[in-house]
Amino acid sequence: MKCRFLSRWAVAGSALFLPALASAQILYDPAAGTLPQAQGWSYLALPVAAQVSVTDGSTLLNTQSLSQILAGFSRVAPVPLDRVNGFTLRFTLKLLAEDHGTRLDRAGLSVTVLAADRKGIELGFWADRIWAQSEAPLFTHAEDALWNSTADFTDFALTMTGDTYALSANDTPVLTGPVRDYTPFVGLIDPYETPNFLFFGDNTTSARASFALRQIELTTLKPAPPILSVELAATGLILTWPITPSSPFLILKATDQLGTEANWQSITDPITSDTTQHQVTLPVTEAHRYFRLTLY
Repeated sequence: MKCRFLSRWAVAGSALFLPALASAQILYDPAAGTLPQAQGWSYLALPVAAQVSVTDGSTLLNTQSLSQILAGFSRVAPVPLDRVNGFTLRFTLKLLAEDHGTRLDRAGLSVTVLAADRKGIELGFWADRIWAQSEAPLFTHAEDALWNSTADFTDFALTMTGDTYALSANDTPVLTGPVRDYTPFVGLIDPYETPNFLFFGDNTTSARASFALRQIELTTLKPAPPILSVELAATGLILTWPITPSSPFLILKATDQLGTEANWQSITDPITSDTTQHQVTLPVTEAHRYFRLTLY
């Protein structure tokens, strides 16, 4: 029997290596001429209304009339935000004005991103810097970096991988630090218990701001399928692949030819599993056979 391990990314002798796949989704497009709440976001303003509008390709939110106003756009991401595989939230905004008085741990504009496990980061935007909210003590000024958010629109990219977040501005690294756990917070409105949570706005009664928001885009990485290996033994051809989070969604398939005539058929021979791997033993024949792991 001649066998090959095939993918549209790589062919590697006796093993298949598949990279993680990036999937991008636009979460807000101001070019549509509608507010975020018409595109899957929720909007809330308390205790009185804030100024909100769509102007010149941007959504404008203004809470400057009263520092007690809480207002912003929030939503649950359409896909799980997996910190293990990593994800990036891209957004374009300009801070028009901000006033936090003498409070060094509050901002009139905050961006909050919580992953599927509810850990994440909340960033405060001042006119001259961007900074992170700490988890201990809760909601205090942590790491910060100088950045003029009022000069012009900035293309931000907030990436979260493992236990670290990184913020870039116009492709320039600006700020990085550990992800935080804000779930100890207790309040009448408590978004920090919500997995996959996104927020843009003014979430404090101690500051005020106005800002213009443009496109928001989310890029997630799907887990790479595991490595498929082969061993020729007296009992037959043994195919093995490790147990991973994606294993339950994978099917082992085979075909005897490639190209437009390929007819991939699922392997129905019994698959055995232990704590680390899946394995199937196939009879040896003289025919060519090509194997691959595919998602459902």
